[in-house]
Amino acid sequence: MRNLKVTMGFRGTNYHGFQRQPNGITVQEVVETALSKLFNEPVTIQGCSRTDTGVHAKEYCFTMQTEKQLP
Repeated sequence: MRNLKVTMGFRGTNYHGFQRQPNGITVQEVVETALSKLFNEPVTIQGCSRTDTGVHAKEYCFTMQTEKQLP
């Protein structure tokens, strides 16, 4: 199992914060869905912090684990 650190930026205007929650679409939910399709396996990410609804980030870090090899 490989543990990867990923740094990304996002505009949070249309999201209910970073962390997954039942009351609206979140950045975590969208990223996990995209990574699960890319790696063809279920992916759960762990963010460095939470954000409020509508908050943007220039450099946001999260970790993920995968068995896949990356070129």
